[in-house]
Amino acid sequence: MIEAINKILRYLDTVDGLKEFLQNDMVIDAVTRNYEIIGEAANQISKAIKDKYPELPWRQMYGRFAAATKKFCRS
Repeated sequence: MIEAINKILRYLDTVDGLKEFLQNDMVIDAVTRNYEIIGEAANQISKAIKDKYPELPWRQMYGRFAAATKKFCRS
């Protein structure tokens, strides 16, 4: 998950603002794919770990994956 987060940050550093981001399909695809990776990984984490770290937004992380996946399934 940390590697995917670092990749997202690196990819976003290649564009200057939202307008440029929205015009760059490769960056959009790369960022979206890494959100999927984070979400899928969050979904695979055991309940014991989630209970141990309740301050982490597990549901939101999985929600990002589900939303990204739904978007691509409709395309």
